[in-house]
Amino acid sequence: MADQPMEQESINVPLEHVGLEETPIVFVNQFLAQAQQDEFILILGQVAPPLFAGTPEEQLVKLRTVTSVRSNVVARFALTRTRLDELIATLEDIRTRADASRPRGEE
Repeated sequence: MADQPMEQESINVPLEHVGLEETPIVFVNQFLAQAQQDEFILILGQVAPPLFAGTPEEQLVKLRTVTSVRSNVVARFALTRTRLDELIATLEDIRTRADASRPRGEE
């Protein structure tokens, strides 16, 4: 009798997101992306615009001295093409569900 290949059984094991509750939620408003062959680098940052107090003239003087605005990097991620596609699909799905639950006329 010839050896028959065994049928592979699929077993689903749930993920446990360790540290989820302890990890702070951080606001990000800056995004950079870079592609290198089959890798995709995503950089998420946070920018707080400079505050200018005083009269409009004083504010203008201070504004003219600004040479750059800092973006504090919150996280850097490297993803494969497959994981990038998963992330895009997940974001599109959550946006669709959020839009569907929004009251009509609210933009």
